[in-house]
Order: sequence, then structure tokens, then C-alpha cells
Amino acid sequence: MTRKYLNNYSTRLTAPLTDTGTVITVGTPPPALAPGDYCRLQLARYEVVNGRVTLVRSEFVDVTDVVGNDLTVRRYDAGNPVWGADVSTPQAWIVGDLVQLAETAQTFADIPDVSSLLPTSGGVLLDAELKNYHETEYTIPAAAGAVTVNRTKGGIQHFAPTGDVTLTWSLPAGAKQQLYVTPSTHVITWGGDHWMTDVVDTTGKALVHVIAENVGGDVLLWDGGSRT
Repeated sequence: MTRKYLNNYSTRLTAPLTDTGTVITVGTPPPALAPGDYCRLQLARYEVVNGRVTLVRSEFVDVTDVVGNDLTVRRYDAGNPVWGADVSTPQAWIVGDLVQLAETAQTFADIPDVSSLLPTSGGVLLDAELKNYHETEYTIPAAAGAVTVNRTKGGIQHFAPTGDVTLTWSLPAGAKQQLYVTPSTHVITWGGDHWMTDVVDTTGKALVHVIAENVGGDVLLWDGGSRT
């Protein structure tokens, strides 16, 4: 269920509404709603009081369906959690009363606090994480034979084979993987579809680095360097 919003929407009732009615008829309807969506509108009446135009009556309703100029509405119910603090007693309304989309404090309270989506430690925002790219490291358990490099474990992975090994790359489309291998004397079949550089040379190397990327369904491999 998604709450929808409108820009500068304002119209008037073209038929009366009792305090128990669930359909309002308006001069200009809002856009149609997808099933489950709604928008919260204000019914309002203004009168001249002591020489000033004053809001004398107000009620918020949730429009849940639009059929022509008829709007199905959900009226305030203390037992319904969608209402939050927008307490609004159902009232009777007459032709010509205003219907508009007006914001309330509850509207803004419903907007999520984006800071909850940011990395923290002990409740403190990690500013460095916003400035630097950070990737998860993972060590593949030592093994021989068929071994899968699974991207969901982390973008930087380490592997020390215990015997000859054949690698399979589990990479979603567009994903890139870094793999650091301690080769020893074992034969490594790197897998993948194409080498974009010469095949990595493991001779006499203590550590080799291979980069893999899924491009258009093909796993491309690069020799990322090595050290003795």
C-alpha cells in the first residue's frame, strides 16, 4: 500500500456527503489509483468570521479508488494504523465544500529518516564510508577439485588450493570480482569465457591476482598482477 501525492490539487463537492458516507463526488477527480494505493485529501469549509475568511470545518479522508467523478474514501478510524496522528472526526458536508490535498505534520513524519540507511558504528555515522569505496573480503575454504567463486560472499576473495583446482565464477550480470590466489605448485584452471590479457602466470608466484567481470553473460578475466 503506497500513499500518493498530488501537486496543487483542489476541487469541490458536487453532491452532499453524510458523516457515514464512503463515496464523494467532485467536480475534478484526481488521477486513477493502482490497487492498494491511496491519497489523503482534506475536506474543508471556509466562512467569513469577523470579516475574515476562516477555516471553520475540516476532515481528512483517504481516497482508495477513483471511478469517474466518484471517489471511494476511507474515513478516520482510530483502530486503523494508516492514520497515525491525522485524527479527523467524520462530519457531514454540502455541495461546494472544498476538496484538496493539504500536508500535515503526519505527512512528513511518515517520510523515512534516510540516516537509518547509512553505515554507523555505535550509533555514529561513518563519514569515511560515504567518501571511500568499501568492499567485503572473504576467504574461500581451502579445497581442491571444483570450486565456485560466489560474488555474494564479497567482492575481494582469497583462496589457497590444496590440490589441482577448476574454478567456476558465480557472477550476476555487470558484477566484478577480485580473487587473490596462493597457487603453490597446483594446477589452476581459471574458468571464465575469455581472457582480456595473457593468462595469469603462477610460476614461482606466492600470490596472484585475477579480476573477473560478467559482461553480457560472458565472464571476462584479467591478469591483475602477482608477487613472489
